[in-house]
Amino acid sequence: MILAPQKGRALIVIGGLASVFLALGFRLFDLHVLQHKELSALAQANREQVVHQQGRRGAILDANGNLLANSLSVRIVTADATITAPQAAMIAEKLAPLLKTDVESLSQKLSSPTHYVRLNPRAKLDEDTVQKIRAMRLKGIFFEDQFVRSYPNGPLASHVIGFVNSEHKGVQGIEASMDDYLEGQAGYEVIERDRKGHEIRALRNEELGPRDGFNVVLTVDQVIQHVAEQELEKAMVEFKPQAGVIIVSRPKTGEILAMSSRPTFDPTEMDGASADARRNRCISDVAEPGSTFKIVVCSGALNEGVVSLNDQFDCENGAFMYAGRILHDAHPYGVLNVEEILFHSSNIGAAKVGLRMGPARLADYIHRYGFGHKTDIALPGEVSGIAHPLARWNSLSITRIPMGHEIAVTPLQMLMAMNTIANGGMRMKPMIVKSVVDQDGTPVLQYEPQQVGQIIAPRTCMLMTTALRKVVGPDGTAPKAGVPGFDVAGINFGIPGRSIRRRLLWRLGRRPSIPGSSGKSCRVFGDRTTNTTSPVSGGCQTIMNLAEVVRTVKPLAVDGTLDREITGITYDSRRVMPGYLFVAVRGERTDGHRFLDAAIDRGASAVVLENDASFRRRVTRIKVSDARRSMAQASAQFYNHPSQSLKVVGITGTNGKTTTAFMVRAIMEAAGLPCGLLGTVQYQIGQRVIPASRTTPESVEIQEMIGGF
Repeated sequence: MILAPQKGRALIVIGGLASVFLALGFRLFDLHVLQHKELSALAQANREQVVHQQGRRGAILDANGNLLANSLSVRIVTADATITAPQAAMIAEKLAPLLKTDVESLSQKLSSPTHYVRLNPRAKLDEDTVQKIRAMRLKGIFFEDQFVRSYPNGPLASHVIGFVNSEHKGVQGIEASMDDYLEGQAGYEVIERDRKGHEIRALRNEELGPRDGFNVVLTVDQVIQHVAEQELEKAMVEFKPQAGVIIVSRPKTGEILAMSSRPTFDPTEMDGASADARRNRCISDVAEPGSTFKIVVCSGALNEGVVSLNDQFDCENGAFMYAGRILHDAHPYGVLNVEEILFHSSNIGAAKVGLRMGPARLADYIHRYGFGHKTDIALPGEVSGIAHPLARWNSLSITRIPMGHEIAVTPLQMLMAMNTIANGGMRMKPMIVKSVVDQDGTPVLQYEPQQVGQIIAPRTCMLMTTALRKVVGPDGTAPKAGVPGFDVAGINFGIPGRSIRRRLLWRLGRRPSIPGSSGKSCRVFGDRTTNTTSPVSGGCQTIMNLAEVVRTVKPLAVDGTLDREITGITYDSRRVMPGYLFVAVRGERTDGHRFLDAAIDRGASAVVLENDASFRRRVTRIKVSDARRSMAQASAQFYNHPSQSLKVVGITGTNGKTTTAFMVRAIMEAAGLPCGLLGTVQYQIGQRVIPASRTTPESVEIQEMIGGF
C-alpha cells in the first residue's frame, strides 16, 4: 500500500522526469527541425573548403616567337584559419622567419574567421623552405602552386609590354590592352576535411578546372628592338635630353617593329619605377612637329596640283612680313623651288606654299593624315594630339601651321604620316599585335594590316621621295643621317637659336627608295575589321559589335554596356573563349541558365538569357523571350548570312534521308558543282569531314560551318 506522502513524491519525480524529457524533446525538435537548415549549413561550412586554382597567364611573344613576358610557377603557403586560430601566435612565430614577414601580421591572418588565406602571396619559396615547413606538421597549413609574372629581358620593350599588379591584372602596355586574352580563368574545387584537416577525397563534390590564358604575339622584333634601344641610349648619353623616343615600323603594313621611350623602367623592379619613367611617350606625349610637318603642306599642294616641284617662291632673304608679324628662316634664302624648300627646310617657303594651297585644303589634309585623332594602336594611354578646327584658325595660322606650329602631335602620328608617303599614299593603321594563340600555338585571333585610306596619289609620293632624299644629301639639312648602302629619305627638324641637342630627325630608310616598298621607317626623337580564324569553319569572320546583336535579336531588356566586341557565339559553356556571346538555351535534359557563371568565368563578354538569373560577375545581360530563336538570328548576322549566297536543299521523310543526301551530293560533285552536306552521320564542308555530334546541329553550328564553305 502506497502512502499519500510517498505517492506525492513519486508524482513529483515523475513530473520532473517528464519535464526534463519534454525539454530535451523540444530541444531536439528545435535543433533537428526548426534550426535544421541553419545548423546543416554551419556544419557544412566547418567541413567544406573552397580551394582556388589559378589559371596561368598567357605569354607575350615577339614576332619570331621569342619570350618577352611569361608566368612562372611558385609555391605559396595557405591556411585554414578556422583550424589555426587557437594556435595562431605559436604558428606565426615558427613561420614568420621562413616566409620573411612579421609575426603580428601573420598571426592576424592565421586567426581570421576564414577557411582560406594566403600567407605569402608575393614571396617565392624555394624547395628547402617548403620542406622545413612540411616537417613542422602544422595543422591547417597547406601548399598551393601559383604563378608570378616574369620578364626575361628586363627593361627591353617595357613600355610596349607593360606590367601587372599584385592581383595579376594588366596595368600598362600589352598586359593591359590584351588583358582579357592573357588572363587565365581561375578554377576551384570544393573539398571536405576531417577534424584533423585532412581532405576526404571521396566527398569531393564540385570542381571547375582552371583555364590558361592565351599567348599574344606582337609585331615587335626583339633584335630590332634591342638595336633601336641601344641607339636611343647612345643619343641620350651624347646629347643629354630630358626624354627621347624611337619607333621602327614597316610602312607597307603599319607593323611596329620597335618602340621605346626614355626614361625607362624595369617591369621586374616596379618599386623604384616613377610614373614619368613608365609613360610611353611615343603615344602619350605631344609636341609641335616643327619642320617635319612640311611634308603635309607640300604633299597636299602637289597632290592638288596647285604647285609642282619646280615652282619657285621668293623666300625674302630670311624675313617675311605677314599679318603684321615677321616670319624668319634659320638661314637667309632667296628664290627656292618646292624641292629646295623641302631639303633646305625653309619656313617662309612652306608658308607661301600653304598660302597658295589655302586654309580649307590644308585643314582637309591635316585631317586626312590623321592629326587630331588617335591612331587606335592596341596600346593604352594614347592621346589625340591637338589640331584646331578651321573655325579656330587666326590670320597667322595659314603661315605658321605649315612649319609645324599651332599644332601638337604624338611621335607615332608623325611617323604614320611619313609612312603614308613611303607606302604610295596609302595610310595604314599602326599594328603592334600580330595574333592571339592558345597554348598549342593554334590561332584564336589573327590580325591583318588595315588600310585607313588613300591620302595622296602614288605619283605625288614619288615626287616627295625625290625631294626628301636630298635632305640627307650633301646639300641637305641632315647629311649625317645617310646610311651607306641604303636610299634614305627624310626631313629634319631644327629649332632656330637652340643647340643641336634639341634637333629631331625623321628618317625613312629603305632599299630601293620607291613608294610602297617594304622597308622600315624610323623616328628618332631627343571600324573594326579585325579578322579571326574560326577553328570549326576554318575561314575568317568579322568580329561583331554587341550593338549589332541587340538590333538583331530585338531584346526585351538590356543591362550593361553595348560597347563590346563579340568574337564568337556559343550555347556550350565549355566552348566559351574570351569575348564570346553565351546564349542560355533551354534543352530537354539541361538548362543553359545553370551554366551562366561557368561561361562568364571562361571569358564571356555578354549573355543572352530568358529570365532574371543572377551571377557572380557583371557582364552585359540581354533578356529575350526565346533564346534559341535569338541565337539563330545573332549567329546568322555574325557569320554574315552565308546561306544567302548558297542554294540550300532540305531533305525530309521517314526513311532514307541520309542515303538520299549522300546521293544528291555525289551527283552535284560529279556535275562539277561544289556541294556541302550536313547529315545525321557526318558533316562535309569542302574537303573536310566532321563527325556529326547530333542529329540536328544548332543554328550557330550550321551558320559557322556553311560560313566556311
